[in-house]
Amino acid sequence: MNTYRPISPLIAASMAALVLWPSPLVFSQGSLTPPAAPAPTMKTLDQIESRTPITNLPYTINVPGSYYFVTNLTGGESGGITISASGVTLDLMGFELVGGTGAGIVVAGNQTNVAIRNGTVRSWSNTGVFTFFAKNSQLERLAVSANGGGGISAGNNTTIIGCTAASNSGVGILVLDGSVVKDCAAQSNTGNGFQLSGGCTVSDCSASSNQGGIQVGDGSTVSGCTTRGNTVNGIMAGEGCTVNACTARSNGQHGITTTGSSTVSGCNASSNTVDGINFGSSCRIVDNMCQGNGLTTGGAGIHATASRNRIDSNTVMGNLFGIDSGVATANLIIRNSARGNTGVNYLIQTGNNSGAIIVSPGVGFSATNPWANFEF
Repeated sequence: MNTYRPISPLIAASMAALVLWPSPLVFSQGSLTPPAAPAPTMKTLDQIESRTPITNLPYTINVPGSYYFVTNLTGGESGGITISASGVTLDLMGFELVGGTGAGIVVAGNQTNVAIRNGTVRSWSNTGVFTFFAKNSQLERLAVSANGGGGISAGNNTTIIGCTAASNSGVGILVLDGSVVKDCAAQSNTGNGFQLSGGCTVSDCSASSNQGGIQVGDGSTVSGCTTRGNTVNGIMAGEGCTVNACTARSNGQHGITTTGSSTVSGCNASSNTVDGINFGSSCRIVDNMCQGNGLTTGGAGIHATASRNRIDSNTVMGNLFGIDSGVATANLIIRNSARGNTGVNYLIQTGNNSGAIIVSPGVGFSATNPWANFEF
């Protein structure tokens, strides 16, 4: 049964007001005709991937831009990739570039701002990556091995990060003035693992079983690096260099050597065939640990070959000689500790300035000389 309920007068009046009141939300209808034909909304392949693919060898890049590999590439007798333009980025995309006669990648002429990254370059008859005449280059995450003319040869102001060079005939990584090499490794190259000119920085790198480990020119810095089992010296530094927090072990000649005016600090040089640390004049040799060096060759933990050096707060243990001033004079030798060196702990010539040598201090020794050297 239908039940009728009358609308209250108040509700009826409100509904009437809504109907009669003009609505502010009512608009006139615009044109439904489109202004033009519909345009495409999808991007083209060139817009998505604006780089140029490299699919065959030999290949020459003579226009600035970005280039990339899409597969492994193997070279024949005509070489690999030649870059003849500045402003080029070459991405190997994780693929291999396999030789092949000549060099794997060559930057021809004095180009600038070239970047090469992300892949393997191996088995070329010449250098793996050759940017020697280019400036301001970036080489990143390259594995370079078994090349006939060295691994990487780079020009001035180059940054090399995260690269490895192994079993190349020649220098593993060679680079010119003002360059930076970081987080790299060089192993079993017939030349030096790393060879850099002046004003360079090498940090957090490893060099093992090469002819020489790390060699840098004047005014360079080597920090946080490890050298082991190289045929000649572990670390070789020119004039005015800084060698800090490095390890040099079991190298065929000196662990660390510098010509002069340099600082060697916080390093560990052990079991090297000749000297642990060998240096010329006007050097600071501070807070180093040298152990087991020169046992069969007459070497020392620390060996000064010239004058005006400060040899301070080092520990020398189990070497043939602990600290050896050689025939030099005017060296300052203070606050060092020596133990168990099979020749003598301190071989200090007359004419040097040395703190008193305190032998076998007791548990509660009372020496007040702050510059004394110790045997214990």
